Amino acid sequence: MATSASLVELCGRAMAELANRDAAKREELFRLPSELLAHIIPLLSPLALESLLTQSYFKLSFVENCGRTHAKQHSIVKRSFHTMMHGCSLCCLNGAWKRHFEKRWPSGFKKLRFDTLLASTEVVLLNLHDNEALIDWRQRFWEAHVQECLNDAVARISTSHHQKPLCDMILPNHLSLVIGCEVANSGTRASVTSCLNHICCQFGKHVRYLRLRGALCTMELSILLNSCTDLQHIVCSHVDNVIQVECLCLLLSQNRGRLHILEFQNCRYSEDGLLKICGSLKADGEDHCLLQHLFVHSSRTLLTRRSNSSPFMCFLHACRYLRSLVLIDNQVDLVTVSELLSTIPIRMSHVSVFHVRENELMGLTAPSCSQSFQRNVSLSLKALDMRSNNISSQDIEEFLPYFGFMPLLELLNLSDNPLGDRGLKALLPYLGLLKLSELSLSACNLSMKGVCSLLDLITTVKLPLRSLSLSHNYLGSLMANSLANFLHHGMVERLDIGDIGLGIDGCLALQSALNEAPSLSHFNLRENRLGSAGAALFSKLVAIPNSLKVIDLSSNLFDRQCLQSVAFQLISLQGGMLELVDLRNNRAQDLKIFENIKKPPQVLLSEVGNLYDDDP
Repeated sequence: MATSASLVELCGRAMAELANRDAAKREELFRLPSELLAHIIPLLSPLALESLLTQSYFKLSFVENCGRTHAKQHSIVKRSFHTMMHGCSLCCLNGAWKRHFEKRWPSGFKKLRFDTLLASTEVVLLNLHDNEALIDWRQRFWEAHVQECLNDAVARISTSHHQKPLCDMILPNHLSLVIGCEVANSGTRASVTSCLNHICCQFGKHVRYLRLRGALCTMELSILLNSCTDLQHIVCSHVDNVIQVECLCLLLSQNRGRLHILEFQNCRYSEDGLLKICGSLKADGEDHCLLQHLFVHSSRTLLTRRSNSSPFMCFLHACRYLRSLVLIDNQVDLVTVSELLSTIPIRMSHVSVFHVRENELMGLTAPSCSQSFQRNVSLSLKALDMRSNNISSQDIEEFLPYFGFMPLLELLNLSDNPLGDRGLKALLPYLGLLKLSELSLSACNLSMKGVCSLLDLITTVKLPLRSLSLSHNYLGSLMANSLANFLHHGMVERLDIGDIGLGIDGCLALQSALNEAPSLSHFNLRENRLGSAGAALFSKLVAIPNSLKVIDLSSNLFDRQCLQSVAFQLISLQGGMLELVDLRNNRAQDLKIFENIKKPPQVLLSEVGNLYDDDP
């Protein structure tokens, strides 16, 4: 039976409704006791809550009523209001903003902005991950709201023949109502608060991350975003003409002292335009900028000359504090990559993450292009990603000598390149010199012979390898014996052997090694046609003590009986560290089989059980 609301709660709701409708009533909240205020704050609209927080008197009363212990230890001047919001267990101001954010964006609004560009370990390496306990949800809410308003402006500019000035654009009603702003057909108040210029001026100070499309790059842009005084990360997409470049340069020059992350997506710049962008990032009288992370995705006109004087190389030379450089689908060749790797130790000595992906590094005409560039030891490079470049065994030989000048390299990704066993054989001596913690050789046309040589090297040299990916190489069921011997050494924590043709026989042979892999935490066996042997393997995994957190058995021809076996093991599971079991894309997808599982791990099932097509 539902309990009735208390008198305090009813009064709180009534006061919140009044405060949401009438700005004058909000001042009366200052005189309320903190106990009643705690019931009202979560009920306030974002606009009402923001108006309270901008009042200096409210901040003082907040410290007096809810932050006494913090006020005794630190003066108000030295302590930020955001920090005090976190220290308040009574009013929970930051919690109120978090609820507003999650209600409006249940799946998040770009919480992690690097998940499509960098691996999770690279995000941690660069210290770009979010600490949930330290997130300022007020800032996140208004940042996302401003971005949605700008996105709406882009959509209307793209579909409208009448180009209305940005500053005069009126937002649609739903964007005004969602923050608690009343919408009227006429009246000064409604027209002012619903204006894009008003939103940017009022809440631009909260924007640290901005996605900017070329359609917004007009002469008004720098005026519209003049209040964005803490802009740290800009994503530029579809900027492709001279006027847009000039307007972008104005915005960059306004924020060059705080801007640390810059992304280009599907942009088309002339060489002169790129030099202008570079100049706008430099402070007056300086020859360098403060960028720390540069991402260039599908902007193909940036690299047009093969010389140290090319505009893009001049741009990179100015980025002496760069920590990560990501080049994706920019028509780069191995000559340019060699030039970049020669430049990193000298001009960009802080770079620790370097990606060059989807760039067709193949078919060199020069006999040995890498010999024409000076090689220098890089004491900062820790992650190198060269996946999907169509690098053959002959092409990789041009690049291999550089591995000898990367003593601190920890992460290496060469996936989706037709290296073959010959390319892997040439690579092995250099792998023995490195201290890799992650190695990915997925879809490299490797055979069982080549992979066995790799596993022998890892165990012989005792590489500190924590993650190994060999997926999408057809190794066959006989590969299971070598994998079992490798697991006996208990070195690797993450192993991806999806789609290697393991089959039922290989799965049975692999079971014997599971007792000897106590450190294995992530095990990927997807698309191996395991059938009933896969269910038996899962039973073996959960029956022995281990560190397993994630197991992927998707697309393995599991029938209903197999899923029932897995469900029984999960129901009877006592303790353990298992967090996720992936069973998607199997023959049977009966959700009722798993409805009695009320505790971790999480089980992933496809909504529609369609057998995946892995036929030749």
